[in-house]
Amino acid sequence: MPCVVPTPAPAVPSPALPSRRPVSLNRVGADGTAPGRRIHLVRRGATALLAAVGLAAVLGAAGWLTLAAAQRASLLSPPTLRTTGVHWLMGPLSGLLPHLSTDHVRLHADYTTALVVMFVGWLVAWAAASALPLAVVAAAVGLAQVVMVLGPRSR
Repeated sequence: MPCVVPTPAPAVPSPALPSRRPVSLNRVGADGTAPGRRIHLVRRGATALLAAVGLAAVLGAAGWLTLAAAQRASLLSPPTLRTTGVHWLMGPLSGLLPHLSTDHVRLHADYTTALVVMFVGWLVAWAAASALPLAVVAAAVGLAQVVMVLGPRSR
């Protein structure tokens, strides 16, 4: 018996796909920057914003702690200032936070919250600080020191 080899069917050409140029990261966009560079700038801007928010959280919490300690003699002020007749030692910020609670439990909870906010803000600012200019970070640190110096003095 002769061996019959089937012949393959003629190949049907596939429909032509539109030709696409490969995407190049070196192409310049309408604004004059390459796409890869734009992504880097957006990431750096987001990191700088995150660092600035962290620094603002630290400054805000430090400001609240200073104002609360200067408001009146409480567990937030130094023990040597909790006696009567030493109101003038509370500093120039004394009396600027009149709605501060007199409840010791509430003050302790607010104090703990402010410390947690400062800690988290410091961690965020520390992790992303390289995206900010050194002058901005130094100014924030200096401002925090000035705020604390304006608070009640401790002996």
